Amino acid sequence: MLTAVGPRKIVFINQFYWPDNAPTAVLLDQAVRHASEQGHEITVICGRQGYVDGPSGDPPAVRIRRVPSFPFSRNPAGRLLSWGSFLILSAWRLLLLGRTDIVVTMTTPPGLSIVAALLKRRHGAKLWIWEMDVYPDVVIATGGLSSGSWTTRLLQWIFTWSRLRADGIIVLGECMKERLISAGVPSERIHIAQNWASDQIRSLLSQPARPLRILYSGNLGMAHEVQTIDAVLETLANEESIQFLFAGGGAARPGLEQRCRAAKMSNVTFQSYGDNQAFAENLQSCHVGLVTLRNGCEGTVVPSKVYSLMSVGRPILFIGPKNSTAALLVREHQCGWQFDPGKAAETSAFLRSLSADPHRIAEAGRNARRAFEQHYNRAHGTERLLQTLLGSPC
Repeated sequence: MLTAVGPRKIVFINQFYWPDNAPTAVLLDQAVRHASEQGHEITVICGRQGYVDGPSGDPPAVRIRRVPSFPFSRNPAGRLLSWGSFLILSAWRLLLLGRTDIVVTMTTPPGLSIVAALLKRRHGAKLWIWEMDVYPDVVIATGGLSSGSWTTRLLQWIFTWSRLRADGIIVLGECMKERLISAGVPSERIHIAQNWASDQIRSLLSQPARPLRILYSGNLGMAHEVQTIDAVLETLANEESIQFLFAGGGAARPGLEQRCRAAKMSNVTFQSYGDNQAFAENLQSCHVGLVTLRNGCEGTVVPSKVYSLMSVGRPILFIGPKNSTAALLVREHQCGWQFDPGKAAETSAFLRSLSADPHRIAEAGRNARRAFEQHYNRAHGTERLLQTLLGSPC
């Protein structure tokens, strides 16, 4: 069924897209499939596959325009080359497109909104920025840029310039909105449309057998709080009643793994990125999902793993700032627990008490699943995004 405003020609730009399984690619694919089903004409400008391989289902019924950018690399120099080539070639592809109603840029790589803002007049289209990560703020918050350098000030001006020329900006939570407002972006241009998770993973509200299993799944990067995790693992080392599994990768992962192996922690296990089946099995076999965020990173990123945990009825143990979106979700839906970074002793004591209280885990898990069904499943999330783009936010 077509939306009330009628069909639109919408172009999405992101380096990763189907059949790639990068997190932004998965969200984008689900969003454009929904928009296409509603009768809109969708074009996706993307690069080569190469972030995370894996089965991705049937091809989408949308136009895919791949540009021959350099493949993605986890090496810093290779990543910059990949990003730079995609920015240039995607700009050229956008320039050659015909009439378009809406152009939506994501933030992989950073700077796509700048390219689109420069070409906005070419098509007379509305420009929307779908902010997955707020640049350059996330780089500053993680120590990659000095907050007072001329390079940082120039980058902040350039990114703000593109945001001021957008017709709308989609952010993932209140903390992200507040960060952009503090940078000078008018609040009326900023719209909150939180992410979602696929509901194809079977909910399993019954709990696995003891011991208490804590899962950290996905990227463990520079924006995530690692020092507190380190201290918790050291405190609880070799306590067989509490097991930890880290599945994924990220810049902070190798150091953590090395320290745990050196200390011969028998209750800590590490896995690499797995396919969708392994991902689902890990979610369903844990009792609690661990999510972290460094102080100062609130509003720069919103950990997407919270929605995956909610989808299978698993409560969230969030170590991060109280004013971040993940913390607000935990409090609003009573679907987990929040601890400030640095509170390792309190977190460790809590986990010991939780290991002996399965009813408390079950109640928080039911709350998580209920919130997911009401707000954060695929149907709610994709429709929320689409209606925001069409000017009728849900």
